[in-house]
Amino acid sequence: MKKIVCALMALALILPTAALAADLEITQEAFYVTPFLNYYAGEIFCEVTNTSDRIMKITDGQYELYDADGASLNSGSIYSIYPHTLGPGEKAYFSVTSGVKDATSAAYIDSYSVSVVGKPVDEKEPEYEVSDVRMEEKSGIIRGTRLAATVTNNSEELPAQLYLTFAVFNGEGKLLFVTAASSMGLALLPGNSGEMGMDIDRDIITALADRGEEMASVVAIATGW
Repeated sequence: MKKIVCALMALALILPTAALAADLEITQEAFYVTPFLNYYAGEIFCEVTNTSDRIMKITDGQYELYDADGASLNSGSIYSIYPHTLGPGEKAYFSVTSGVKDATSAAYIDSYSVSVVGKPVDEKEPEYEVSDVRMEEKSGIIRGTRLAATVTNNSEELPAQLYLTFAVFNGEGKLLFVTAASSMGLALLPGNSGEMGMDIDRDIITALADRGEEMASVVAIATGW
């Protein structure tokens, strides 16, 4: 009898989590295998949508990489999913870079899986005003493509640190990759604005070129760290 009660209690704990996982759907994904030191890494980029009618907070994420036979190569938690809280229909983005030391060729890393879970909350965490979101080519000695935006502290407090998440899409709205910048060294007093940006990794630019993908648009979201 005691075993049955324990089993029922465990089931009661599991079922709500499964229900809440269904409220957060991974609606777009992109995956590349890129050089990393003297081996290769799997790079995962995802868009998460709150498909429920309530405010949801993302509480955990997990990823796993596999070889061609389906054997696990690497796994772990996903920590940087922003924004943390989503209203109905709103989206969050994250990226994972996971090196596999045994991967001496790109073909060694074949596939992946990702999952996120969350819980309903009463209020959203604050987001900050973002304007002039753009992609720009850098000139000079160090060339490349940079993502940049102007962030305004439209709150009444000085945040310890801001996190600006960029999601880049092709002309059909397909997610290509996600990257982010922090406001470290940039003190945004209430009402003040500042520019934040991040250079696009050259390995990602190479991976996009190999697939014939072109960057067409970018979305930026500014949140607390």
